[in-house]
Amino acid sequence: MLIDHELRCFENLSQKEPLLFSINSIDKRFSKKKIASLLSEQDQKNFIQSSVLVPIIKKDNTLNLLFTVRSKKLKSHSGEICFPGGRWSKKDKSLVNTALRETREEIGIPDQKIKILGFLDSVPTLTGFLIHPIVGIIENEISIKIDDSEVEDYFYVPFDFFINKKNKITRKIKIKNTDIPVFEYHYKDYRIWGATAAIISSLFLLLRLK
Repeated sequence: MLIDHELRCFENLSQKEPLLFSINSIDKRFSKKKIASLLSEQDQKNFIQSSVLVPIIKKDNTLNLLFTVRSKKLKSHSGEICFPGGRWSKKDKSLVNTALRETREEIGIPDQKIKILGFLDSVPTLTGFLIHPIVGIIENEISIKIDDSEVEDYFYVPFDFFINKKNKITRKIKIKNTDIPVFEYHYKDYRIWGATAAIISSLFLLLRLK
């Protein structure tokens, strides 16, 4: 069980749950102005709504993030590192329900094992997704049961790795004369990049741990 001083660093997380079909929560680093120059107004209205759980686990007396490796059987983004999650379904009551459902389906963690701590700004992708990160903590021991049709493997990364600024690679790419920030982390043999790395960067900047 996490104690008060360990939870204190999460106080800066937003407690306002993201709303479906709203782009008002977009991370300022990927502001609407930047997106507008790359995506048409219609594209923005038609963002595919999705959410991910950013799972925090206390392991070996340290806080860790839990990641999954997407199955190589998948047609899109196969083999990439990500957080458990996926697109919103009409059967989901909210984006939180989407993240919890996908986590349960992908790695077998039941909803009651997860305590929602708060929310990060949403991250848009040039492939038309709007990803809403839901930060949750798993306080008790769990048994991971992966669905191998979606997940090939999973692993943990301690907070200390992300707190160390030397481990964060930041660069910008120019698309249609617009500078888009790109983040990347290399942990052991794992390359964490794209929207997942942007979410990590947002989390640790907000926690003011670096």
